[in-house]
Amino acid sequence: MMTSPYYGQQGSDPYGNAYATTGQPNQPGGAYGSIDPNAGYGFANTDPNAYGANAAYPNSQYDPNAYNSTTYPDNTALPPDVAAGNASYPLPEVNNQPKTPAAIVNQPAPEATPVPIPAQLKDASAEFKVLTLNVWGLPSLLGKDRKARFERLGQTLNDYDIVTLQETFSNDIEILRKSTRFPYHLRWNNTGLRMGSGLYVLSKYPIIRNDFRQFGNCTVADCLARKGMLFTRIDHPTLGAVDVYTTHYQAEAKPVAEKIRIEEDNKVMQEFVGQNNSPYPTIITGDFNSKPDFPEYLDLNRRLPLIDTWRTANGNAPGYTSDPSNLYKAGKEQGARIDYIFVLKQNTYKTSVQEVQVTHNKPVEGFFLSDHFGVSAKIKFETLYSTELKNHSSSKD
Repeated sequence: MMTSPYYGQQGSDPYGNAYATTGQPNQPGGAYGSIDPNAGYGFANTDPNAYGANAAYPNSQYDPNAYNSTTYPDNTALPPDVAAGNASYPLPEVNNQPKTPAAIVNQPAPEATPVPIPAQLKDASAEFKVLTLNVWGLPSLLGKDRKARFERLGQTLNDYDIVTLQETFSNDIEILRKSTRFPYHLRWNNTGLRMGSGLYVLSKYPIIRNDFRQFGNCTVADCLARKGMLFTRIDHPTLGAVDVYTTHYQAEAKPVAEKIRIEEDNKVMQEFVGQNNSPYPTIITGDFNSKPDFPEYLDLNRRLPLIDTWRTANGNAPGYTSDPSNLYKAGKEQGARIDYIFVLKQNTYKTSVQEVQVTHNKPVEGFFLSDHFGVSAKIKFETLYSTELKNHSSSKD
């Protein structure tokens, strides 16, 4: 545990990667900082206006509504060397620091109703149906036929337990919220001069926890958005907690973009999933902008023990999600599989991939629903054994 807390140095660390792990003043901090581009955060109990220290890590179970708490949510005492900060979103405006991107959440708001990690994993078996789709919800003139497409898209989503969407930049996405039957929604919304992450989650079951990590590097048009990873923990009625991540990686096929996907996007993915260190069923979805034989795909699978659900169910079948048969992709020379549903390999659950399909690959009432096709998966999770969980709120250097 570090003993000398400092703010991250403004300017030298453009994405606020700062809890000042160097222990030296006037130096930028280490790897677990703010997505705020202007400042790192201080430590609670040292700076009364700070946004938390170790308590703000994504795997903490501290009360997100309380500054300087001395207990866990179950009222057991915190370790004496741990400072409990504020891990809630949106962060309050203090000292004129800008807020982080705001999450739009239907009731109950997950950040307002945290639940403790259960004492044991549920001894259970159940199927889970998930869909991922890049909806091409670009603002202005960049996204064609947006309203017509979204009006038709909503009716196609209701059969899933959870839906993860990318490129939901336009406010027309509200059409989906109103036209679907999902009681729980989480969207990492547009903020400031830059667009938001474009990431949106719709769930049949309560979202009991969420977090976001922004990528710290980008190129060309992707720098207009706050691309990153959105984490949600779902309270499934049979399985209990299920962790779901969705992401949208750097676009472009150029070497500089490939380098960003490997050295930035994959690194953030590895660290973010590792920080949560979850024993629960874990699903990772999104638009990764890389084919299965690309270096960035291979690198990601070296960093994390992943099951590629499409490959498990369908072998080497193409599974194209970007395809010239889509009129919005007309003129492209060949198709590509760039959208994925992964499952994290774990020793607490047996995973059986039941069925994986390419979806939204036909026009609906005269319109393709996106310039991407979707991917759906039916996955069965079965507890291998009931096990006591470790405390996932341990302090970190």
